[in-house]
Amino acid sequence: RVGIESDAKLEIKGFKLFWAVSGQYNQYWIGSTTGKIPFCPNFTASGGISYSRFGATIGFVGNFTSPMAMNLDPNPSYSNSFGNLSAYVNYNWKNWTIGLNMNNILNQKYYIPAGIGYYDGVGTFQSVPTYYVGKLFSPQLTIRYRWK
Repeated sequence: RVGIESDAKLEIKGFKLFWAVSGQYNQYWIGSTTGKIPFCPNFTASGGISYSRFGATIGFVGNFTSPMAMNLDPNPSYSNSFGNLSAYVNYNWKNWTIGLNMNNILNQKYYIPAGIGYYDGVGTFQSVPTYYVGKLFSPQLTIRYRWK
């Protein structure tokens, strides 16, 4: 595998921009056979923006994963690309933090590659791409207390 990664953060007057990007070329060699390494996307990216003022922070974070090979075949099955957008609000007061994360705010349906097969009810291996179902919209409330 050969690739490049970048991450950065920029802060200006209460605003934060942040991102992480990864690109790679991947290939395997087994004897005279070559192919794509399964479950290694060529491109991933995440990034977001937040604004903080008076102890409160509001922000948005998005992520994206490119299609990836699902098996070791020279002409493999490929997953679909997937990504989503999330938002959060945090408030800090003395030693307390209360936060609300709203994951996948657009309620985007997506599937995460899980494997290249399964055993059926009679013990026969079925060689087909399998997936995990990604989470739809899901809010999460967090309350923290920091001992000082």
